[in-house]
Amino acid sequence: MSSSMRVRAWLSATLFLLPFSGGCGSERCQSPNDCEKGFYCALSVGSSGAEGACLQDCVSGDDCPSADPDRTISYCTAEGRCKSTPRPPHLKILDPENDSLLPEGTRKVRLAGEVETFADDVEIEITASAEGCLALGSRTTIPSPSPGQLTKIAFLLDDIDLDPGLTRLSIEANADGARDKVDHLLEVPCPGCAEIQIQEPVSVDRSGATASGLEVPVLTGVVTPATVRTAVWRVRSSEGDVFDGRLSVDGGTYRSERLPLFPGRNRLEVTVTGVGSGLGESRCSTTVTSGKPSESGLRVLLTWDGATSDLDIHLVSGGRFLEMGADLFSRSPVANFGGEVFDDFEGYGPETIIAETLPDGVYGLVVEALSDGDDSGSNAFMRVLYGGRLLFPGAAGPRFLTVREQKLWVVGKMTISGGQVDWEPIDLMVPAATPPTTTPESWPIFD
Repeated sequence: MSSSMRVRAWLSATLFLLPFSGGCGSERCQSPNDCEKGFYCALSVGSSGAEGACLQDCVSGDDCPSADPDRTISYCTAEGRCKSTPRPPHLKILDPENDSLLPEGTRKVRLAGEVETFADDVEIEITASAEGCLALGSRTTIPSPSPGQLTKIAFLLDDIDLDPGLTRLSIEANADGARDKVDHLLEVPCPGCAEIQIQEPVSVDRSGATASGLEVPVLTGVVTPATVRTAVWRVRSSEGDVFDGRLSVDGGTYRSERLPLFPGRNRLEVTVTGVGSGLGESRCSTTVTSGKPSESGLRVLLTWDGATSDLDIHLVSGGRFLEMGADLFSRSPVANFGGEVFDDFEGYGPETIIAETLPDGVYGLVVEALSDGDDSGSNAFMRVLYGGRLLFPGAAGPRFLTVREQKLWVVGKMTISGGQVDWEPIDLMVPAATPPTTTPESWPIFD
């Protein structure tokens, strides 16, 4: 500390013993506002209350030596205090090069780079952004081979998702709270392709969008050109499971409600094909984090393509189809084995059955057509999850159901034993007039 600073500090300490006089510019203080610029208020509580003195530890960074200059950086704050922060890592991306033009049809890329740091480990996070699209790519922690020493840590990150067009990859390295960030531009050509934007759900900075539960309340956006009539939505989990469905586009806009989510972080994609002079596949992605980081038990999702029709799920166990207490469905919402039905009667679905805890046993799934409305019938699809994972890839179906034909779709059955689940597809249509009279253990023998 310089001699002038020592004198000023001594004066401050001396004045601290004198009766408080107050006033702007005084060496005594009761709040930071009582001190001149470059000073801070050091308070102490005595018998007469809180009193303090305006002190100054430093004028510049030269007055703040670092106890460990290899690992920390010291600096002088605007209030004249010495503080230190971890020395930031040095991040470098080696491949692909910045501003690279990748082959048409590229949807994933491998990222190679290195981080120089003293830290024991480094967290690498990637965010991919384009106009109207934002998706978190990955988050990986890389240990240092020589903790505590200045080391260049090499890394390879596979399967970084890219959408067609120009993508900005923001790569951030976090070492003990200190960060370094590199922006990397990569372009995947898509000549003449449709342009897609996702408007809802709304992404919040780098964290993406959030949902309160296991559904996106609404998906909206725009597509150019306005002649596009259909698109496809997909929801991908971090475990590799996929939900998907059809989107109707009207006048360049699309809207869909109640899209299912997996627990944790999801990648939500909207894709348009058949537009452009090349491969003709355009895609826009965003990230949605569901309100449930994990999921236990059973979740059954039924969707269909009828705008006014009504279909019902039946979950049967310990008895026969339509038997009270053995069949859980919208018109009999209480079953001996528990569970809850979330009915949808306005078309499309999803209709959902959720049972977070189920006793060991055999459970059968049946779909019934209740009403066609103004539709000629509906193509039905069913997805079954247990513990947050799909029991089989994709969806069961489609199966065409209409009240006029009076048929039931017996989708399949699952056996739960000791926390393990075994799914057996059945996929049979049976007359509603002669429904299954056996318990699910005997299916596909129904009488």
